[in-house]
Amino acid sequence: MLTDFRLLCKKLGCSLNIISKEAKAVVLMVCDQPFISPQLINQLVEVYETTLNPIVASQYADTLGVPALFNRTLFAKLTTLSGTDGARHIIKKYLQEALAIPFAEGVFDLDTPDDYEQLLLKNNSEFRI
Repeated sequence: MLTDFRLLCKKLGCSLNIISKEAKAVVLMVCDQPFISPQLINQLVEVYETTLNPIVASQYADTLGVPALFNRTLFAKLTTLSGTDGARHIIKKYLQEALAIPFAEGVFDLDTPDDYEQLLLKNNSEFRI
């Protein structure tokens, strides 16, 4: 179920180029992390607004990744992404400027039907679609 990452990065670049010039930052996230919540996204924004760090990223499984908030100063860097590392590459490159928000549940993502079945087993079918 792996998407053509180059196409995804190209679309991200196009999207960032049309975001309002008034936008100070953007939150990037993926659709395969079922435990992302409005509270987590709000926390990313609140930490950014109080610290003005250019990156506020989620921390899980000894890594920093998405969902993550990126300041406008990094939009140009985000438009050049390639490979399979995605936004994580930018986070690693600017690690000194990144703040981490704990998101232990971020380690779980849904890449296969088996992942979905495991989610159902662990959560008593509360995620059944």
